[in-house]
Amino acid sequence: MNVLLREFSPNDIPMLDSWVAHGDLMQFTSRWTPRSFSEGHWLSELACWHVIVAEEREVGTIWLERAHTCDVVADLGIFLGRADDRGRGIGRRAIELAEKNVLTRWNLERIRLHVREENQRAISCYHSARFEISGHGQKTIGGQMIDFLEMTHRLKRANQESSGE
Repeated sequence: MNVLLREFSPNDIPMLDSWVAHGDLMQFTSRWTPRSFSEGHWLSELACWHVIVAEEREVGTIWLERAHTCDVVADLGIFLGRADDRGRGIGRRAIELAEKNVLTRWNLERIRLHVREENQRAISCYHSARFEISGHGQKTIGGQMIDFLEMTHRLKRANQESSGE
C-alpha cells in the first residue's frame, strides 16, 4: 500500500474537525492535535505535524512533539479518521515515515506515546513499529478513569547503525 506524509496546514483543519465530529476517535484518543495547537496555529519548532495519505486519500494525521527545542524525547500522536482504514498497516508505515522525517530535523534519542490498554490493535501496531512498553498509568477523561500504557522507541541514527551500536 502506498502511504506518504504531507505537511499539515491550516487548510486541513476542516477535514480534522470532520473526523472528530463524525468518527469514533474519543474511544481511542484524548487528543487529536499537538499540544502547541491553538486557534489554527502551532509551533513548528515543537510539533512536526503531517497528514497521512494512503492510496491518494487523506486518512489521518500524525505528529511528533516536544516541550522544548532542546528535548531529546518527542511524544507521538497519531490517528486514522475512519474505522475502515485501521488494521491495514497504514499507521505503522506512517510512524516509520514520521520517524525518518524528524531525524533530519531534530536531534532525538527516543519517541514515546501513551495508548489505552484496551486498544490492542494500536498496541500491536506500535510493537510492529519497534515500540516497547515502558510504563503504565491512569488519567481521567470526561469523568472516566482510563488505564494507559507508555510505550517507547529508541531511535537509531545513521551513524549508530553503521557502527553497529
